[in-house]
Amino acid sequence: MSKSKGSNDSFFRDESDSMRKHVILEELCLAPKPRILLVDDDPFFSHLLKRTADKLNLHLVSYENHQKLIDVRDFGFDIIIMDHDLGGGINGYRVVEIIERYTFNLPTILISGKKRYDIVNWPESIKEFVHKNLGPIAILDAAIEAYQIEIWFDKFSEK
Repeated sequence: MSKSKGSNDSFFRDESDSMRKHVILEELCLAPKPRILLVDDDPFFSHLLKRTADKLNLHLVSYENHQKLIDVRDFGFDIIIMDHDLGGGINGYRVVEIIERYTFNLPTILISGKKRYDIVNWPESIKEFVHKNLGPIAILDAAIEAYQIEIWFDKFSEK
């Protein structure tokens, strides 16, 4: 279920989305498999998301900070899951802006343990915000969905 960026309320997943977990699991297993990059400074959450991705046969590589993101194109990732609260004086929102400026727009799911209604002008590549409390399934679902939309858009624009 895609959320549009037209209004803040529709852009964010909420608790009602977590009730779809059984359907989401089935969709994730059947979906095309993107190469996912996770950038999150929380090793516990990164491990949880990586373990869930492994169980769903998804390729996920985890970085604890943004410093390895010199040029994400070289790594062949299809989508980024970026924590907003990276610490060290920089946030995921800013990292996405830098990636957009110096490389290209890679679809990104922004995640956080805090609500982020305060950000108004999202970078173009941020497709959705997902609260960490919704869990790994909701986050991976958002990533797969954004990837599928990107594939569809690429095919559509080729014609």
